[in-house]
Amino acid sequence: MASLIISIVSCVIALGSVVFAIYKFASYDKKIASLDTTIKEYQVKTLKKEDELSKRAKIGATPYSNKNGLIKVKFYNSGKAIAHNINFETIDDIKLQVFDLDTLLPFPILNPQESFEVQMRYWGQEAVCRIKITWEDECGKQEYVQALQLI
Repeated sequence: MASLIISIVSCVIALGSVVFAIYKFASYDKKIASLDTTIKEYQVKTLKKEDELSKRAKIGATPYSNKNGLIKVKFYNSGKAIAHNINFETIDDIKLQVFDLDTLLPFPILNPQESFEVQMRYWGQEAVCRIKITWEDECGKQEYVQALQLI
């Protein structure tokens, strides 16, 4: 009789272990499915962001020479798309004379990772000038305000 009780208890324990294992497997399967959905959503967001970035140009400017008030400024495209009609204007009350303004600006096309140079002269005591750079890319008209170190 005692061996029968031990056998029944052993069967109950074994059956309980099997049920518990099935429950744990099912709960981990749900967690894995949830994580898989989250990962796929993140991948879709990342691909959409990369696609949008591939359609954008990013124009910036760097002054690199200053001799007797004559400044050379390099405008560059660090984006992934072609920029069209690049132009700039000063925001501050600083007098800038851009050489070859009529023939150079707006600059027609600037490919990614390329640049062009503008020579200008300024008058005044200010060390920094803010400029607004405008251009067009696949996403439409863009603008960027940047400070240039003049002295």
